[in-house]
Amino acid sequence: MCVLAHSSFFDLGERADSLNLVSKLLLNENPASMLPTALFVLEPVLITPWHDLAAWFQNDESTAFGTMHGVRFWEYLGRDSWQNDLFNKSLAGDTRLISSVLIDKAGESIFEGIDTLVDVGGGTGAMACAIVNRFPRINCTVLDLPHVVTGLSGGMNPWFVPGDMFEEIPPADGILHKSILHDWEDEESVKKLKRCKEAMAKSSHGGKTVSIIDTVAAVRMRREQRRQPHSSVLTR
Repeated sequence: MCVLAHSSFFDLGERADSLNLVSKLLLNENPASMLPTALFVLEPVLITPWHDLAAWFQNDESTAFGTMHGVRFWEYLGRDSWQNDLFNKSLAGDTRLISSVLIDKAGESIFEGIDTLVDVGGGTGAMACAIVNRFPRINCTVLDLPHVVTGLSGGMNPWFVPGDMFEEIPPADGILHKSILHDWEDEESVKKLKRCKEAMAKSSHGGKTVSIIDTVAAVRMRREQRRQPHSSVLTR
């Protein structure tokens, strides 16, 4: 408790600590609760690979997770329904937190002129449903792996389509990637974006837009090492 309080997780009071905006995100009753995300990242299946980094450094496996468990993260989720459910709840919580800001603050400009949209790797459809509720004119499709979307039904809008985003993306004039590209190497991300281009080329509608919401890691470099200006972050 002392560590959490001094880390600004709680507000310090004279007699007792109290919840603040950060700690309130872990309350079940909070509509923007991040509790599923906290529970997921603390799962032993994710923690244990960090205890064996020495073995990872000595092989050609792309991730420590693969070294520990023998399969890539996404394949593991396909085999473990409980972990897969917890992961999808984690993503849905993150989406609820982001979607209110995205849609209320920038939705009009981002989705202007878009009639069809594919949420690539959209999980259980939290973002797609939020978009449809705010912009009912947009026909949304959620594309994700079969073990994620099988059995899901959002009615006529959004649609849930099982598939592999590296193989084919359904035709649309708008494509959304939320928290997707950071999981892959550059070559895989380029391949995925090429599939986006192919999907938009098949759409008969007007404007074509790829929207990317993701984590950006900023690296500060000394001027004597690199004098050219930093690239701006492309968000649309």
